[in-house]
This record gives sequence, structure tokens and C-alpha cells, in this order.
Amino acid sequence: MNIVLFEEFPPQNLIPNGDYRAHHIKKILKLGIGDKFKVGVINGPSGMGTVVSITKEGISFDFQKEAEGDALFDLTLLIAQVRPICMKRILRDAVMIGVGKIVTFTSDTTERSYAESKLWSTGEYYKYMVDGAMQSGATGMGELLLEDDLKSVLNKYSWAGKVVLDVGEGNPSLAAIEELPTPSVLAIGPERGWSEAERGLFRANGFQFYSLGNRILRSETASASALMLLLGRLGYL
Repeated sequence: MNIVLFEEFPPQNLIPNGDYRAHHIKKILKLGIGDKFKVGVINGPSGMGTVVSITKEGISFDFQKEAEGDALFDLTLLIAQVRPICMKRILRDAVMIGVGKIVTFTSDTTERSYAESKLWSTGEYYKYMVDGAMQSGATGMGELLLEDDLKSVLNKYSWAGKVVLDVGEGNPSLAAIEELPTPSVLAIGPERGWSEAERGLFRANGFQFYSLGNRILRSETASASALMLLLGRLGYL
């Protein structure tokens, strides 16, 4: 946790002792009265917090704003539903990297139960997104959108630069990409790969096919690697 984030600052800037952020400040950072820590509001201002008091009610802090907010990359991660334990890592890493939007959907080769897991039904996914933002040290957190299938996604959203990863002979390496107009999208499939029907939809909608080599990667490995590689090649990093 490289920044303490809130949806909005708590009343009187008092973090209750039962809050995991209070535990982090006291037990992990080991801060005392007068010590400073980085703090901010999700998709809002950030700055330095100074511990004013530590009582049985919680930790009070003063806030000195230093920045209005942190910009996100004009890049969407289009990710097929995968096992919830893998999706947790994907969400955390994508937010940590700074993508502007995450769109997930059920692929033809995805288990239908994944979209009905408690990760989505209970809102648990939000915790992993916030964790990614706090790890990044920035306040920016991309938007998450849940869709039914690839066809509905392509009918609903539009991008200028369109890249899809696919393991297959003849697909150039993503490392060879030189330019991509914005807004951009990077599509990554489930571990069983895209169906032929989905490949046809991508082609019909002007996506460029690339690969990360001939080895089949886990979706969370492919997403983090491809996002960083693409952002680096496009000069964002």
C-alpha cells in the first residue's frame, strides 16, 4: 500500500480503529503523532496526511493537498471472464498499471459460472481494484464494465486502435507494434482461447492480431505483460 485511499475522506478525518487502513498506518507503517503518509481520494486529489492523534476511537489526520488527481491511460483492457481467483489478480494489476477502463464478458469458451461468482454478485471485485490503486501510489482507478458476450461489447463500444492477442502462427509479436491511435483497446481471451466465431468478430471489427509468442500463458500473466509491453512501445512509460 503506497497511498491510503478513500472514496471520500471520513468525517473529521478520523479513521476508525476497525478500518484496515488504520491497521496499516499503525502496524505496518508504524506511524506516530506527527508522522506523515500519502493519502488521497479515489479519482480525486492526493497529498500528505499528518497523524494528529491516535485514540481508542481511531487515527485523526490533517490533509495537505498536493495534486488534483492522477491521469489514466486512454487504453481499455477487454478481458474475457476467467476463474475468479485469476480475475482478482487481473483487476488489481490492470488498475495498478493505470488503464482507463476494464471491460469483461463471457467468451464462447468460458465457463458460464464465472460471471455468476461471488466476486461479482457481492461486489468483492471492488476491493481488488482499490488494492491495485493503493499499490500504484496514485488515486486514479479505471472504470469496470460487465457485459454479456463479445458481440454485445463490439456493438456497444468503439475504439480507434484495436489489438487482440491470440496464439497462432503468423500473428506478429506485440513487441513489434509501433503505433496505435487512441482511444485504444487490448483484448485478451480466456485460457482456452478464442472461438473461431469470436476471431471472425474481431476481424470484422478491424482488430489487429498479435501474440506474445507460441507458449500459452495464464490470462493474468498475459494481461499484465501485454499491457506493460504495449504502453512501453507506444511511449507512455
